[in-house]
Amino acid sequence: MALWIEVIETDETGGNNYTGSEVLDLGGAFNVYASCALTKFNATGGSPQAEIFISSYVQNGNPVSGSWNELNGNGISSITLSMTANNVHARGLMTVTTDR
Repeated sequence: MALWIEVIETDETGGNNYTGSEVLDLGGAFNVYASCALTKFNATGGSPQAEIFISSYVQNGNPVSGSWNELNGNGISSITLSMTANNVHARGLMTVTTDR
């Protein structure tokens, strides 16, 4: 069993939606369980918001795009963690385990 942790952070103070991404390359195809969560949220202006999500992954060599909070799949070789934020300093993380 292996464990990966990917952290994403943003500091958007201009009142415009910003989306950032981090790609976790697993170095091979694995059976994985991945989940993500927002771990820090500090408002910096009016109507603050932040969302963290898995925006894509590669399964058996094929890219898959969408929006998920968790992923339970076979043959996964990379996972993209994304965060959309507005008027907030936010941090989130994704944990990935193999051999579920």
